[in-house]
Amino acid sequence: MERELRVKEQSQAVHALPVKLKKNDTIESAFRRIARNCLAQVHGNERGVGSGHDASCVHQMRVGLRRLRSAFDLFEGVVSTPTFLQEELRWIAGELGAARDWDVMLNSTLRTAFDGAPGDTDTGAVTQAAADIGKRNRAAAAAAVGSARYTRLAMELTRWVDEAGWREEMNGDQLAALDRSIEAFAGETLRKRHRKLIKRGRHLPDLDAQRRHRARIAAKKLRYATEFFGSLYPSEVVRHYLQALGKLQDDLGWRNDVAVGEGLLKGLASDHEQTAAGVAYARGYLASRVAADHDSLKKLWKRFRRLSPPH
Repeated sequence: MERELRVKEQSQAVHALPVKLKKNDTIESAFRRIARNCLAQVHGNERGVGSGHDASCVHQMRVGLRRLRSAFDLFEGVVSTPTFLQEELRWIAGELGAARDWDVMLNSTLRTAFDGAPGDTDTGAVTQAAADIGKRNRAAAAAAVGSARYTRLAMELTRWVDEAGWREEMNGDQLAALDRSIEAFAGETLRKRHRKLIKRGRHLPDLDAQRRHRARIAAKKLRYATEFFGSLYPSEVVRHYLQALGKLQDDLGWRNDVAVGEGLLKGLASDHEQTAAGVAYARGYLASRVAADHDSLKKLWKRFRRLSPPH
């Protein structure tokens, strides 16, 4: 019982806390506050990922890493992130990615597809194979987070943020830019990100998979930026904007899960012949769901296009 309690404690997923900025913050102080907020989410889920028992910790650690990488991208014109850190962040995100993909496959995609399936549909072989693969990928993710390579990355990231390592290679003009008001920077950034999504999302419901994926990434980056800078604006304005953007992003995210799942299902049927019938049913069901979602996505996009970013 004591061991079970320890495992449960280690496996509690840590979600992101709201970022609290002040209007008199400089760009540098805001960047540091945002980076520390992201790192807290990443570090808070390390033990849970390492225990290998709760897939939600893998998901939340990936979210923390995506938020951190998005923050680096957001401030790249003022704060330059070392290539080493960028490459290592991509590495650990990739190590966690397969575990997350198979968790979504097992607990969302297949569960939705097989709920209410005819009794003669062979779903058990698909579910078992997906569960086995997911378990192996969670073990691989746990090994990556427990590795010396990840420990080095975590230490270097923390040191770089705490010691303002970005200052080491800066000249006078670049250092002066760090002291600009975050308020002006945030407003300019949100407008730019909003316009980018509007451009990439033109005719969104009818885009092909590749262009819709680019629109989804733009939506995700805009959402993170709005959450980072949201405390600088009236809460009701931010809430209304994030609600519309969040629903749009959720729909695009669901479609992306289906696209990823399609690839995983193809591989599953190829590697495990006994899953072929169940895979065929799941793929057919998901394709019908995507087709039926066209009008819903159209409405969500129309609603969002009428909005302006918080100001």
